[in-house]
Amino acid sequence: DELYLQDCTLGDRDIKGFAVALEESGCATRLASLTFASWGVGFGLEGVRLLTDLFSRGFFPAMECLDLGKNPNITDVGIVALAEALWLWPKLC
Repeated sequence: DELYLQDCTLGDRDIKGFAVALEESGCATRLASLTFASWGVGFGLEGVRLLTDLFSRGFFPAMECLDLGKNPNITDVGIVALAEALWLWPKLC
């Protein structure tokens, strides 16, 4: 139900593979907490856009907590895009 990927050396492109693996395993439907904290320069706008798309499509129906802290490359544009996607996600707002 919880997945913590903190201080990883993965990057934006790895998130797509991660999402495919979650979907194929069926874990995405029961994942309630997801942490992508402290990836440093690896996690940025492209990763946020992918997460935004996944949330918009209802990919994480049980999600209650999302932690993207300490990722300086997300930028304000990424935060706004994610906020817009989550606006329709009552469990996280």
